[in-house]
Amino acid sequence: MTGALSSGLVRGVVVATISHVALDAAQFAALGVLVRDRGGFLVEATPGPRHRTPGQPEYRPTLFEGAARRLSYGHLAPEAS
Repeated sequence: MTGALSSGLVRGVVVATISHVALDAAQFAALGVLVRDRGGFLVEATPGPRHRTPGQPEYRPTLFEGAARRLSYGHLAPEAS
């Protein structure tokens, strides 16, 4: 990893969890410093919060039902209708 950063082959490293490259948070931080010294970045990917609007679970079935009634695909295969 550090060789690829030093040669410019990659600009940074994104890992799913720090345990993929380090034993603990302190070692991950030290590795991050080493990577930055070589002009790159090291980050842990973390899932963000799910994007939900107020009332979305209640409205979703209604939206799907409305879309199903409006979208008729019979014109695509008239013989199947």
